Amino acid sequence: MKREFLRDVEVERYENETKQVERKMCIIRICFLLSGMCAITSSISFVSYGTYAFQVTAKKAQFGLNDAKEIVREGMNITSAFLREFNTVVVTDNYFSDEAAWCPNLANYEGDEHLTLLRGNVDNVRQSIKNLDNDFTTEMKTLHDDLINTKTGVDLMNDHLNKGIEKYSVVATTVAIFQIGIVSILMSGVAWTCVARLPKFLRSTYSYFFLPILIISTLLSIVLCASFLAASITGSDFCYPSPDLKVSKLLQTNEELFGPFVSRAMSHYVMGCHENKEVLDIEQYIPKFEDAHNTVNKFINIFPKDIQLHDKLCDGVILGITLLIDDALHDFAQRIDGARVLLSCSNINSVYAMLAHNVSCYDGINAFYWICFSQLGVAFFSMIMVTLRVSWQQVEKRKSKIILC
Repeated sequence: MKREFLRDVEVERYENETKQVERKMCIIRICFLLSGMCAITSSISFVSYGTYAFQVTAKKAQFGLNDAKEIVREGMNITSAFLREFNTVVVTDNYFSDEAAWCPNLANYEGDEHLTLLRGNVDNVRQSIKNLDNDFTTEMKTLHDDLINTKTGVDLMNDHLNKGIEKYSVVATTVAIFQIGIVSILMSGVAWTCVARLPKFLRSTYSYFFLPILIISTLLSIVLCASFLAASITGSDFCYPSPDLKVSKLLQTNEELFGPFVSRAMSHYVMGCHENKEVLDIEQYIPKFEDAHNTVNKFINIFPKDIQLHDKLCDGVILGITLLIDDALHDFAQRIDGARVLLSCSNINSVYAMLAHNVSCYDGINAFYWICFSQLGVAFFSMIMVTLRVSWQQVEKRKSKIILC
């Protein structure tokens, strides 16, 4: 009787301990599967939100660079046309340096009062044209050369962005597939144990092959999380309270990339054009241009009065030369006006504000944070899975001891 009672107590204790172990095993499996689902969700977020945000940021940066490229291309067209028209004016004006060229019959009318008046008007035209060749023209030449370098730099950045988007998309997708794959394999193993006992070789494979790979995947997530967190902090520090001053210093230290004139001009626009000056001193140049234009027009207006006399004196050559200069000056005026519009603060500062403030300091940092926290989620839940797997093995050992007893 006593022996039977003791046997019943032992059986009851065995059953209770077995139930406790099975309950712990069930809880561990459920937690393991839930952690795996959370890790997979985090990995999907890494691709669908973090990578997508990064791609959107890069695309916006490309749009901004394309806008900048259009401005650069327009600037190259304006400066090229300006220099071409200026060269036309100078070359045409050179005809006036040789009196025999603009007035073939000069020798036959030496001392004629009309010839004296004509010479005076020609000298006025030449002097007004000479006044056009000043620092402004030199700046336009420098600007044209720097714009060529800037276009090359913008094309290079655009090319790097294209390659960067492609490489990052491939790497991010590969990392996500790797993380989802290894977690799914381990989850399938746990799900299998809920139905039947795993064969010994599969238990060994899961414990000594897939589990170490999960640990490696966890370490990779930690590295990615730390890297993008560092990038986010660095970007936030660069953008706080405003990136303008730092970008201006960056332009000054990398002057050779865009050229001295463009770097100086960009610093002006980056700082919001607060300084009361223009990049090109157009306003001071306009009076000289107007003087040249008025002098040439005044000279042209003389011809209708004495057209026959001038034809007689100079065979009409001088009128053709002067009209050619007048046409070139008209085109000259259009280029100056185009340069004024192109270099306006609202035209260029808006592109900079979009690239620096919106893309880099808002979209870019948000994308980094998305990537950082999604990988943090993967690392956190993967570590829980590793811990639960170890706990599961300890519970299994305890169960084996109970059965042996």
